Amino acid sequence: MLGGPQQSTLIEQGTGMLGGLLGGPATQADHKVSSDLQAYWTNFARSGDPNGAGLPVWPRFDPKERKFLEFAAGGPVVAANLRQEICALYMDNLRHSMQRP
Repeated sequence: MLGGPQQSTLIEQGTGMLGGLLGGPATQADHKVSSDLQAYWTNFARSGDPNGAGLPVWPRFDPKERKFLEFAAGGPVVAANLRQEICALYMDNLRHSMQRP
């Protein structure tokens, strides 16, 4: 994907209308991510479950395991600890600010 995902690209990827917000012609990787995302969204709209035949299982969120589905150029991949460093920093700062008088 061009320069990594941006929140606004979900509109393009989810609808398959690629090229506008990404700022250039869509690549094969962009089309693959879009197709995979549309398959999960369609499954979810049909049944309330994004998982379906031929797709890696999108894991249910568990705060201890923190698994998520990454939409990569080679296909969806289950990974863990999304933004772990920034979340830990946020929680440390929150705890610190709550201890102030």
